[in-house]
Amino acid sequence: MLINELSKRTGLPIHTLRYYENYGLFEGVTDV
Repeated sequence: MLINELSKRTGLPIHTLRYYENYGLFEGVTDV
């Protein structure tokens, strides 16, 4: 799932999702 799609689904800003991703709270998110 693209991180921008996840942002749309969750309503969270992309930078917030990247912050969580960097801390390993979820994996497998890519941004092409």
